[in-house]
Amino acid sequence: MLEPPAAILILTPLLTPIVYKAGVDPIHFGIIGTVNLAIGMFMPPFGLSLFASHALFGTEIAALRGRLGGGLSGGQGKMVALGRALVAGTRYVLLDEPFQGLAPALAMSYADALVRLRRSRPDLGLLITESTPKLLDKIVDSSLTIERGEVS
Repeated sequence: MLEPPAAILILTPLLTPIVYKAGVDPIHFGIIGTVNLAIGMFMPPFGLSLFASHALFGTEIAALRGRLGGGLSGGQGKMVALGRALVAGTRYVLLDEPFQGLAPALAMSYADALVRLRRSRPDLGLLITESTPKLLDKIVDSSLTIERGEVS
């Protein structure tokens, strides 16, 4: 199995001549290929996003391995989205309101997972925007507050 970036780099040059001969629009081909690779990130048995999320969230995600990506709740989707970001091999992850809409217990679980992530990947940079900064106390090294356009 190939990860999506590797699949794009390897398969695009091989398939492009076939696509042109078949009369398929190359933009359409690119979109379909990208969407299919993204779907593969969620689908069992090779849902890399689910495996990466399981490493962070444990049993909360383990029960989802047999489900389709579209059948996840908002909180479960946020967990998988974090796993998907980590699968991409990034050095930085930007999280916009990661706790918004989560039940309090799930928000605490997500915060604990971010603490574990920081411990296991000290080289990973996290930039988090959050309207409930109390949840970030154990996660961040430093924080800035923006209130009415003023940074403090």
